[in-house]
Amino acid sequence: MEGGALAPQSLGGQAVVEGVMVRTPEAWRVAVRRPGGEIAIGGGRSLGLSRTALYRLPLARGFAVVVETLVIGGRALKFSASQLGPIDPGGRGVALAFVLAALLTLFLFVLLPAAGARLVLGGVGGVREALAEGVLRVALFLGYLSSLWLSPEMRRVFAYHGAEHKAIAAWERTRRVGLEDARAESRLHWRCGTSLVFMVLVLALFFFPLLPAGGLWSRLITRLLGLPLLAGVAYEAMRLGAGGSSRLPTLLGLPGIWLQRLTTREPGDEELEVALRALWALVGREGEEPEGLSSPVVWAVVN
Repeated sequence: MEGGALAPQSLGGQAVVEGVMVRTPEAWRVAVRRPGGEIAIGGGRSLGLSRTALYRLPLARGFAVVVETLVIGGRALKFSASQLGPIDPGGRGVALAFVLAALLTLFLFVLLPAAGARLVLGGVGGVREALAEGVLRVALFLGYLSSLWLSPEMRRVFAYHGAEHKAIAAWERTRRVGLEDARAESRLHWRCGTSLVFMVLVLALFFFPLLPAGGLWSRLITRLLGLPLLAGVAYEAMRLGAGGSSRLPTLLGLPGIWLQRLTTREPGDEELEVALRALWALVGREGEEPEGLSSPVVWAVVN
């Protein structure tokens, strides 16, 4: 793929265990550092949701991006797991981890805030209870992210998260993939998924109190149904803010930028090289090599 062919907002990605995934609307690549030191690269084609009629609808495309990110992110995690330990032929371990993570997310950020606000306020309902629920949801989210720093493994993932941001920022600014370029960039990025999630939580503070009050189960259902809409609004705000065309979305995105200090760490060259290898596998020109990358590379699988 020619480097100049990508639109400014075409690149995205995420950290995985000992690696980084980078994607465009057409394809994705993941690079993982194996225990022996070499870098394994895999990947495949994207789901193509950005080429559907759904993606042309402003509020719907945010939800489409979230779906594609979750699906491709799961595949990237499965690949990283296969490079770091015994092979799981059916990917059952990764699939189970995804299901458990989804259930934990629903419990922590949907069920627990709604039930907790009702318990604390004695079921008064209305705007007060909805606001208390939103504040509790944000507090739980911040507490959850802070608790992840207790895990050395998660701190490694946060370093790869910072490396992903630096690699993408370097490419977007210079159209080069080299260690010197990536080192100079910030580990914080406007289009980070952390910023998107936090913006959804902030929008929920103002949106859910406008809905009719109801029982606990009706509140849970409206929250679940409302999340795709909020994700769409948050995504459009992030696009405007990242493009610099509107000051309000940029201001709304600032808390997410600050929050990335919890979800990223300053990476070393070891993490940067992995991120740059994933990026180069996606956007590099055939026959050329990126500057300053020395670890051996193995193409493990391309789906």
